[in-house]
Amino acid sequence: MIPGKLTIKNFLSYGPEPQEINFSEHDLVCFIGRNGHGKSSVLDAITWVLWGQARKNSGATKADEGLLHSGQKNMLVHLDFQFGGKQYRVRREYTKTFGKPVHVLDFEVMDDKGSYGSLTDKTIKATQEKIETTLGIDYETFVNTSFLRQGNADEFSRKSPKERKQILTRILGLSYYEALAQKAADKGKIANSKIAEFEAVCVSMDRELGAAGETEKLFIEAAKSRATLEKKIKTVSTSNKKFEEQRAVLVRDREIVEKEIAAAPKDTIVAARRDELSLTFREWRNVHRQFVKSPSIDLLIVERKKCAETEVGMRKAQAKIFKLREEGLAVKEKLDIGESLLTVADDSSIGDILASVFLTIEDSFSDSIEVDTIVSELEA
Repeated sequence: MIPGKLTIKNFLSYGPEPQEINFSEHDLVCFIGRNGHGKSSVLDAITWVLWGQARKNSGATKADEGLLHSGQKNMLVHLDFQFGGKQYRVRREYTKTFGKPVHVLDFEVMDDKGSYGSLTDKTIKATQEKIETTLGIDYETFVNTSFLRQGNADEFSRKSPKERKQILTRILGLSYYEALAQKAADKGKIANSKIAEFEAVCVSMDRELGAAGETEKLFIEAAKSRATLEKKIKTVSTSNKKFEEQRAVLVRDREIVEKEIAAAPKDTIVAARRDELSLTFREWRNVHRQFVKSPSIDLLIVERKKCAETEVGMRKAQAKIFKLREEGLAVKEKLDIGESLLTVADDSSIGDILASVFLTIEDSFSDSIEVDTIVSELEA
């Protein structure tokens, strides 16, 4: 961090008249003066505006109250600084009232056009976290490494082992690797969960492929039924045609005999013809009864049509079964690849593998639903 312009008002020894210090005009700055002239207050103002912390005067219940200039109710510190090649601005203000004190914290960054854009969050705590995230250092780390407060040169050595470890962790940036390790662990948990889901899907697909054998049996039975119906229709059609021909001949003979009876004299010839007609009528009646008892060709044709539709559905189901088998093998292959790459692939590659497997699983589910529908219809 490279400090730029610092503005101080009613902070410690600085009074109500705003005081400005421009660090950007100097490569090296040295403050010289008597005690109480405000040398340390400049550094305290920097820590207060950035982290909201500074030295605490004795007798003050809160740090901000101890930093407020005597007799004043409003305190303000404004700092421009550079960090990471960008220009930032922080403004912190404290106002003491009869009720609850008022705190204000603004955080801004300069864009490419030279204008400041706000980085201030909804709460002071959230804004403070943004400042510390940007700087990559908190107050405790700063005062134990870069800034030795007056009378606290041995502050690091006075820390407990746990506190010193935390400070060194932040200085060396080890927390970044801890965050990466935690993120990797979280990713591992998610990946394991996805693997369990994929395995469950594979088991379900294996179950569906096992049930596909039942569908094939139904398809074979339907084909056999259709062949039987075709033979039955052919036989009945032949029989019906024969019966129709016999009935036509009998009807014609009956009409001839009836005409002969009507024209012939009543003698023995009439009696003989009448007996012949009676015999012909009995034969016709027997043929007619056989014709009535024979299956209806229209019904057989309807049944044949249904059987043909069933065969089409069976062929589609069989095609879906073959497709499901291929996709099941593809899913298993992708799952094996995902497991082998899980320990070495980065987040983006894992996301690509999982997205590809998910797409295959979704297609498989849609196909399996169609097959289940076809099978349920055939069973009905």
